[in-house]
Amino acid sequence: MSKLDRVLRVAVLLGAVGFAAAMLDLLLGRLGRGDVYPPYSSYRADPMGTKALYDSLASLPGLSVERNLDALERFSGGQGQMMILAGEAGNRFDRWQDAAAVERLERFVNAGGRLVIALVHHRDAWSDFDWDHRPTSRPARSKSRPASDKSTTAPAEPKDDEPSDVELGPRWGFAVGVATAPQAELRGRKDTRHGVASREARRIAALGTEESVSWLGGLHLEPKDPLWKVIYRTDAGAAIIERPMGRGWLVLCSDSFFLSNEGLRHRRNPRLLAWLIGASARSVIFDETHLGIQSDLTVMALMRRHNLQTALAALAVVAGLYLWRSLSHLGPVTRPEGAIDTGAVAGRDSISALVSLLRRAIGRRDLLTMCVREWSRPTKAASTVSAGEASDARAAQLRAAAAAAGADDRTLVNAYKTMCRILAERK
Repeated sequence: MSKLDRVLRVAVLLGAVGFAAAMLDLLLGRLGRGDVYPPYSSYRADPMGTKALYDSLASLPGLSVERNLDALERFSGGQGQMMILAGEAGNRFDRWQDAAAVERLERFVNAGGRLVIALVHHRDAWSDFDWDHRPTSRPARSKSRPASDKSTTAPAEPKDDEPSDVELGPRWGFAVGVATAPQAELRGRKDTRHGVASREARRIAALGTEESVSWLGGLHLEPKDPLWKVIYRTDAGAAIIERPMGRGWLVLCSDSFFLSNEGLRHRRNPRLLAWLIGASARSVIFDETHLGIQSDLTVMALMRRHNLQTALAALAVVAGLYLWRSLSHLGPVTRPEGAIDTGAVAGRDSISALVSLLRRAIGRRDLLTMCVREWSRPTKAASTVSAGEASDARAAQLRAAAAAAGADDRTLVNAYKTMCRILAERK
């Protein structure tokens, strides 16, 4: 191998390693920022996520914090636990499309858990995200109807494998309203987002929370059941309401911005957050499935779960060393004294390759028989009748000599010499 070839191979290897390192850095950077996840995900470290709240609660002693990545219909828990569903789309919250998930959540609250659901209006903030078509763990049922289908046609019954809709409004006794401030009112306010003003939510219930909080959102809640208690109210309606359910509590918030990283940076409300968590909570669960993030059983997910990233990196290093070893020798090439480097690489000729092939493919006992068989094949040279008869006679003698050979070296050599004499008589 010439020096130029070695340089080119090393350059290609270094280029491949550099490209892989750049792609890994890009991937880890995006995962670190979390912008590959939906808004209000606890994985996001940018202003649109809730990672600051997650990390803050995780640093508190005596409080465990975790994420729920399993489907809600398989979730179980209750006493001493608090679950947060942040960023739930308010424009479709009143009609939840998963009855099994609703039953699991109600079972969680009835068992003594505390459930906090914070809504978001799709026009409130971060309008560049497609709220209406974001990934979701609840498959949406198509409500469109062909143009030829008129009101005379009865609505199609849901199939057995489709999730049945659950009307949470009548079930839990509340309604969600939309309110936007007039343009004249918006001009005098500094904190507005896409036509939705920042209102002031004042405390109604006698709690130890802040007297008022900044409330960014275009939604408000309307309690329909006397069990609901209004905690905070804006000029448009109720902002936070709470009701008992079994041995637990259900809390609804008309906005999620105060839980986000930007909301905590803009204005912290520690007493409100402490009240949301609850005094008896020993565990806080951030649900990610309602945002479309679920756990999978892929190889990479299992490696991350069992902390095998170091083993994967070691395998990558070993693979790189193997490729390097395949391209060139790691050790120095030793030459005899006085030898001249001509650039030629020593190797084997075609006869050596044939011998190696025969040794691997044909046994010692069958070697002479195979040679006779190949020699006996008809050729163009044996065209006359006399030549063909002579060839058949010699082939019979050769086969007899090959059959008389044994497995030991002496008989094989004697049989080979006999066959050589028979072939010599041909001349």
